[in-house]
Amino acid sequence: MNRESPERHPIDDLVRDYLELQAEQEDTAALTSRVLASISTQDPIVTEVRAAQTFFPAEAYHEDYFRRNPAQPYCRAVINPKVSKFRARFAHKLKSNQP
Repeated sequence: MNRESPERHPIDDLVRDYLELQAEQEDTAALTSRVLASISTQDPIVTEVRAAQTFFPAEAYHEDYFRRNPAQPYCRAVINPKVSKFRARFAHKLKSNQP
């Protein structure tokens, strides 16, 4: 999200994509991945790269939500297309036992 445009929606201030780094060595890999991704798309990469913050585990009902609720409208309309695109693009890197 985090769009830089006149059509910004208020939710953009609440929903952001970010990658939290657990170790300093991950910084180089994250930034390299970001540069490589930006080469393959016309859209700007807006994922924020930052040091890990305090982690608070989600409530149990959030765990594996997509796997447990594939028929939910949000899962069908938003998550499933993204997962399908990811699986198609990176099929050669996925373990064969993944659904």
